[in-house]
Amino acid sequence: MSGGGRPTFVGVERPGTKSRLKEFVASLVGEGVEATVKDGGGFLYVESTSTIYGLSREDLAKVDSGKRKRLIPGFEPKSSLFIEDDSLHFDYGHALPSSKTCSVLHGHSSRVSAEILGEVGPVGMIVDFGEAKAALKDALSTVDHKFIIGSKYVVERSSKAVRVRFEGPNGAFDLKMPPSQVVILDGEATSENIAQFVANGVLRRLPKDVEGIKLFFFEGVNKGAAAFRVMAR
Repeated sequence: MSGGGRPTFVGVERPGTKSRLKEFVASLVGEGVEATVKDGGGFLYVESTSTIYGLSREDLAKVDSGKRKRLIPGFEPKSSLFIEDDSLHFDYGHALPSSKTCSVLHGHSSRVSAEILGEVGPVGMIVDFGEAKAALKDALSTVDHKFIIGSKYVVERSSKAVRVRFEGPNGAFDLKMPPSQVVILDGEATSENIAQFVANGVLRRLPKDVEGIKLFFFEGVNKGAAAFRVMAR
């Protein structure tokens, strides 16, 4: 379920980048995607209603300026591996108070797959499949059978309970739950934000020489979101 935001992705300005960005955006527009190139004070970025490879401004601020990579277009890891496995599934509950249909408490049976990006190491692989799968499953355990909600709806929080209160098109809700059963996101509990949360969790569990991950999150059948994250160096 989309939260209706406009994700912003940033690329470092270097000779020739602007023309390449314009070509990239032109190809997107040709495919019917709403996208524009903007000048961000020393950086060029693409703004679009669709997910595009890159770093968000918030993420970029956390990365040492001397080690930023040009990501739109041009993040070109040497290789990648992908993982799709029936065991990479989880169930969760959430609510989107501003949504007409999703403002009630409800849940989903979901799954993920992932592409892990990096350079093939001395042993002939980016990362061992078993290690990558374990990282994915461990990250999913943090959201499996949990209630996921945006932080702005949390009105009380202690070691004993989390209280969530919101009012939407389908009425008012006031819930009190054990902290261990609640995942609190900075933004709304949309597919996009859940995908980002899980992708960040997976990346933290992978070896530091992995360069990035693209995680595909399926909210049920035939719909979902993708999140792209790079390892901060």
